[in-house]
Amino acid sequence: MAGLRSKLGLFVRDVWDLGVCHIPLRHVRRWWLRAVLGGMGEDVSVLMHVHVMEPGGVFIGSRRVVNAHCILGRRGRAVESNE
Repeated sequence: MAGLRSKLGLFVRDVWDLGVCHIPLRHVRRWWLRAVLGGMGEDVSVLMHVHVMEPGGVFIGSRRVVNAHCILGRRGRAVESNE
């Protein structure tokens, strides 16, 4: 089961890196990240070309901006950006 979860996580990450992060519609990027990261507060802006290393376990707090070419990843533990 853990192997399947790992492969699914890699697939989700690759779909993001190869396609979704290049879409010039912030609502689509925010919707995708809200579904795969683990949580996102209100009024979060995610710019294009943000890379996701490990989906899940990352929460971005309200009124935050994730700049272009940032890397989001938890490296084995939960990451939280609060207000």
